Amino acid sequence: MDKARSAIVVVVDRLGSGFLGPYGNTWVDSPTWNRLAGESLLFESALTDTVCLETVYRSYWQGLHAAVPGQPQTPTFPQQATEQGIDTLLITDCERVGQHPLARDFASGTALSRTETPVEARSIDETRSGLLFAAAMDELATRSHPYCLWLHAAAMNAAWDSPYAIREAFADEEDPPPPDLVSPPNYTLDAHVDPDELLGLSHAYAGEVCALDRVLDAFLDAVSQLPTADQTLLIVTSPRGFPLGEHGKVGTAGDHLFGETLHVPLLVRLADRHCASRRCRSLVQPADLGATLYDWFGLLAPDDHWGTSLLAPATIDPKRSLVAVADGEQALRTPIWHFRSQPPTSPLLFAKPDDRWEVNEVADRCPDVVAELAAALERFAGQVQSSRSPCLPQLADEFVIEAR
Repeated sequence: MDKARSAIVVVVDRLGSGFLGPYGNTWVDSPTWNRLAGESLLFESALTDTVCLETVYRSYWQGLHAAVPGQPQTPTFPQQATEQGIDTLLITDCERVGQHPLARDFASGTALSRTETPVEARSIDETRSGLLFAAAMDELATRSHPYCLWLHAAAMNAAWDSPYAIREAFADEEDPPPPDLVSPPNYTLDAHVDPDELLGLSHAYAGEVCALDRVLDAFLDAVSQLPTADQTLLIVTSPRGFPLGEHGKVGTAGDHLFGETLHVPLLVRLADRHCASRRCRSLVQPADLGATLYDWFGLLAPDDHWGTSLLAPATIDPKRSLVAVADGEQALRTPIWHFRSQPPTSPLLFAKPDDRWEVNEVADRCPDVVAELAAALERFAGQVQSSRSPCLPQLADEFVIEAR
């Protein structure tokens, strides 16, 4: 183990990649994310493996896929890191993460409980996320090598509490004012939804992204001034996105296996800025984050760990296919297809990477693809039930390589 290394993992709940400049957004100002992308290896196709937060965290910390049943006794990364003398610390404002059964494996933890109804903050520093990141900065100032700080922000899943003026700035003169909601919206759209309603929600969400960008900026500046900064790995990601009506649902009502929920940001900044400004198109999932930490600290991952280290992107299989699961629903993602199965409804198929947000459904035009991907999902389900060993679907090249 390298005792001269440390790591910081920042997980921001419900942060959709489509609202960040490095992922192609052109109307939400995110200078901190742009700067971080310039210093990091950016994964263009990071996908969560489920919409359930507790299960995503099992994937992060135990390296098991969300489809693996039960509560296996696989060792966790924080447990093994702590046993090797790494100072592991969990800081969160989310009760579900702080009280996760695996969270006890951290050497220490700080939970900022916020049970009251959220209200609009007077400044960005006073937002829920602002207070959390400030607490993390205070903790970092007391740490020395080796340590691993895991920071989970409930963020857009808990409160849209940034000053109203930030979201209001996105509305043009002819636009209606954005909603003044502070609690995250969660509902199904009716058949005749007013486009202005969705526009207002987008402006409100964009305001939260901008506020978070400012909070992250202060945090990164504090990290850069640490005496341990030149030997510290930084990973920034999200466990799931936030649907804003793309498929007729808003908030957790839209937690189906579509891109607005599955596609998450993931940036890995190495201490020496190796791979800075590089992009990796290979498909990656939550278990890979844990594998990366094992690799960084020179620890041996358990045999049943599903992850692949992200420190050497060239070693990630470009033909890799991934599976995501939810209640009664499965999705299979290959480099060129997104297949979604939710019996008894008909399966859905979308071409990737062009159809980023699954707008054009093509299942009826590609019956051979539907049949092959459905069979692959069935094989995967059977393998997962019979063995915990990694068993992501293996497909012929015609289903994973774009025709030339």
